[in-house]
Amino acid sequence: MSKKGNDTPATTTTVQKVELPAWVEEAGKNNYAQAQQVSANLAHPYTGNTVAGQNQDQFAAYDTVRSGGNLAMPSMQTAGNTLNSVQGYGGQQIGAGKFTDANLGQYMSPYTQSVIQAAQKNEAQTLAQNLNNIGTAATQAGAYGGSRQAIQEGAAQAQSALNMGQLTAQLQNQNFQQAQAAIGQDQNRQFQADQSNQSNGLEAQRLRALAAAQGASVGQQAQQANLQQAAALQSIGDSQRAYGQDLLNQDYQRYADQRQYPIDQLNILQYGLGVTPYGSTTTGTSTQTGGQQGSNGLGQILGGAGSLLSSFLPMFGLLSDENEKRDIVRLGTDPATGTRVSAWNYKSDPAGTPSRIGPTAQDLEKTMPGAVAKTPGGPKMVDARVSQAVSGSFLSGPNAKPPAKPKSSLAAKAPTVKLKAPKKGTNFLGPKGK
Repeated sequence: MSKKGNDTPATTTTVQKVELPAWVEEAGKNNYAQAQQVSANLAHPYTGNTVAGQNQDQFAAYDTVRSGGNLAMPSMQTAGNTLNSVQGYGGQQIGAGKFTDANLGQYMSPYTQSVIQAAQKNEAQTLAQNLNNIGTAATQAGAYGGSRQAIQEGAAQAQSALNMGQLTAQLQNQNFQQAQAAIGQDQNRQFQADQSNQSNGLEAQRLRALAAAQGASVGQQAQQANLQQAAALQSIGDSQRAYGQDLLNQDYQRYADQRQYPIDQLNILQYGLGVTPYGSTTTGTSTQTGGQQGSNGLGQILGGAGSLLSSFLPMFGLLSDENEKRDIVRLGTDPATGTRVSAWNYKSDPAGTPSRIGPTAQDLEKTMPGAVAKTPGGPKMVDARVSQAVSGSFLSGPNAKPPAKPKSSLAAKAPTVKLKAPKKGTNFLGPKGK
């Protein structure tokens, strides 16, 4: 277009446009409409309980532990006190009694003196009889009152005194011997009694210590039984709580499945549209100023729109992840956008399928990240309009060249694709609308 009265050269601009088949446009619109519906009707965040609460058995287990925590303490304290007492017990001190410690008078017979007096009386009578006989004999001999009589009477009296002394000494000695024997018997019995008492005392202390130990053991057993009961209650409570948690998890999972179901339906539609091969019509863009051919403006146009293109992927998404392709051959770089273009086949293509031409999602993402999106399943998709435009721009440029012969056994069976520089307005991927 030129202006009158102005020396500025005329400028001619050709806009590149990608036209997709009508059914693709329609499917994309339907997907977008369904996406709006899913978004509008998406279930609200889950507000139900997701953690099972504690139950009565668990609370009972806690109470059992609290109430029985000191169950063994009283018996153990009693056992400790008893053992301390037993350890301090020295036993009853005993020893053999001494004869001098006894009161001899208490053991002397009170009848000894009476026996001595009776014996003295008998001896006096015997002496009187002897003196009478001596007097009678002296009278008969006509020597009564003589010295001979006196000598005989003195001898009789001396003998009587001797007999009385010996008898008294003998009776007193017998009494002493009997008292001494009685003292020894009493002391021996007392010693035996003390020994028995000492043995009984030691045995009693041993039994006390044994009873204390048994009492402590019983207390510990009672506390252990209490803990076992608490553990059983805790186990029952944990099992019931786990079951309750399973029910809560099941409710939440059902909610999540129901909430995800429409999203999965939409993803399937989007994925199916993205992996379905279809053709398109691509026209290039060129600028001529003053009769000179300028640089292609496709890179600037698509680069500026890259951030907006990703919002249209639900309608125009095309599976182009290099991980879903095989026999990738790098053809060159589109001069307008700087995007690398390759020839390739999908892994699902049968042997002999002609190679496809276009950028992989990974290559397009480096120059126009807004035209690439990742599907829920993982593979990357590109905006088909952008991919077709880049392919058309590359094939219209001077650097276009046919792909090298692939090394893959599957791709080796495919016929070689001969590429020629297309004319303006050429459709590179099939008839328009197919």
